Amino acid sequence: MKKITFIRHAKSSWDYSNLNDIDRPLSLKGIKDAKIMGKLLNKEKIDIDKIISSPAKRAYDSAKLIASEIKYPINEIDINIEIYNSNTYELFSIIKNIDSNKFSHITLVGHNPTFHNLIEIISNYKFSKLPTCSIVTLILNINKYNEINEGIGKVYKLRIPKDFR
Repeated sequence: MKKITFIRHAKSSWDYSNLNDIDRPLSLKGIKDAKIMGKLLNKEKIDIDKIISSPAKRAYDSAKLIASEIKYPINEIDINIEIYNSNTYELFSIIKNIDSNKFSHITLVGHNPTFHNLIEIISNYKFSKLPTCSIVTLILNINKYNEINEGIGKVYKLRIPKDFR
């Protein structure tokens, strides 16, 4: 049995019109939500083996804020360029290449609509929407990540920031 936790990056700031999309920082609300959600995960005593983040500033900063709350070493967060602007097929590929012998519970930090779509595909669970900084943990009925496929997961927990503010 494997687990994947998907974290949609926290709310970004649109105050800097001269920045490229990948460089957009978190808004003050985004920073606050990432800390709240990190504290929630810490309270849940979530056991994450590996965090992999999009290189987008808003995603990586969300990953760092949450990691610091759950006492996950920030220097061990992997950045995967493919998560940024990926489609569901590319995310499936990223997951399939994760070392199943080393990791039982991985966390991906990234973007919609890809995360929303992939969670629905893996779990057959329909969301009306997946707000910023939402965290979804799936339990996968597989022994190795390379076995991931449609419909093999179950939503274990869905956490939306507005429920914890």
